[in-house]
Amino acid sequence: MSSPSQHNDPYYQAQAILSRRDHSEAEMRHKLARKQFSPAQIEAVTAWLKNKKLLNDAQFAHDYSVSVLRTKAVGPRWLRGKLKERGIAAEIIADTLAGTLPAAAEKNLLERAAQQWQKTHVPTAGSREKLGRFLLARGFSPALVTAYLFKS
Repeated sequence: MSSPSQHNDPYYQAQAILSRRDHSEAEMRHKLARKQFSPAQIEAVTAWLKNKKLLNDAQFAHDYSVSVLRTKAVGPRWLRGKLKERGIAAEIIADTLAGTLPAAAEKNLLERAAQQWQKTHVPTAGSREKLGRFLLARGFSPALVTAYLFKS
């Protein structure tokens, strides 16, 4: 049970938020703002967390990407969108994707996603188009999807 002073302490609240899962800096700022802390308090807490290495967008982006790719076959466009939603800067996203999702791995992930889709769908006249839309929605590049769909 938390005391009233802990409820009003932005440092305590920030640590409680991070105790559940890692967050990006933007997510942390948003959550602290929802708890009605002042912009000055949020700035101070964010700086303190970064200084203590408890808040690091590059590490968050890497860990998030690795976690997603371990369980879900998605492409770089999908992953880029998810990282952007979490407030990660474009240059950090680019570095993260270059490190965690090389071009060779993207092809393997696409094949894995296609196999998963094919396990749950009965082949019909429009299957190729449906699979293509599914793969595009999963964030794979149109060129890679086309090459996969029309391979000999």
